Amino acid sequence: MGAKLPIGTRRLRNRHRAGMAAAMVRSLQSSFGVVLLLLGALGIWSAALTLSPYAVDRFPRSERWAFAVIVAVSAPLLVALVHRIANGPAGARRTGSFRSFAFGALCFAIPFALALGAGLASGMVSLRTDAALSTILLNGAAAVALVFLAEAFPEELIFRGAIQSLLRAQMPSWPAIILQALLFTLFAWTIGVAPTWLDASFLFFFGFVLGILRSANAVPAAIGFHLAFMSTQQFLGPAWGLFEVGNPDLMRMAGAIVPFSATIIFLHGRVR
Repeated sequence: MGAKLPIGTRRLRNRHRAGMAAAMVRSLQSSFGVVLLLLGALGIWSAALTLSPYAVDRFPRSERWAFAVIVAVSAPLLVALVHRIANGPAGARRTGSFRSFAFGALCFAIPFALALGAGLASGMVSLRTDAALSTILLNGAAAVALVFLAEAFPEELIFRGAIQSLLRAQMPSWPAIILQALLFTLFAWTIGVAPTWLDASFLFFFGFVLGILRSANAVPAAIGFHLAFMSTQQFLGPAWGLFEVGNPDLMRMAGAIVPFSATIIFLHGRVR
């Protein structure tokens, strides 16, 4: 028979085994939480896409408003439910701080304004409208509200808030950022908003930038950037029909590549 280990050594070994078991349980809980969040998001968006057409033509953009309300109300409930089931990190539900929100919005607005100003000054792009100022302001407010409710708030709460927090509990920041961007792209492809490889690559790049903002700052920064970017893209585009854009492809490039690249360059060293 072999000699018995000293009591102190056995205690250390038992503690090590208990620690490994606890870490494995936490990892399984986090992975389970990520799967639940992804499936729950797919269920919410599918239900919203199915139900919102029943509101069509009841008032201006009623179908879009119905979709926005469904996902904006359901997303926090999903995150709260998964947090209880999977015992997610407390940071997954942290969505405060106007300063963080404004920081994210400015990360888009400043590079975009500089790029747009350079394009207009050089004549490479043009922007004109015949709409009255009151019409532009009213529709602009509606566009911002719709993007916030239908996209920026629920998507950032689920993907950068909850999913990225759960992933970060299992791995370093950069792999977590990349993986959540891949899941975001998979989600978009599944619900039909990324039907081509070009759309999918854009959404991955978008999710990657938002993940950096969340990691370098906080979830509200990602919400602010998402809101500023998508509101600008949609409001200046054909969806609202208020502006006539010369060289729209270059305008879209200025609205995406320049702010995205500037944000990555500015924040990559602050990722934590």
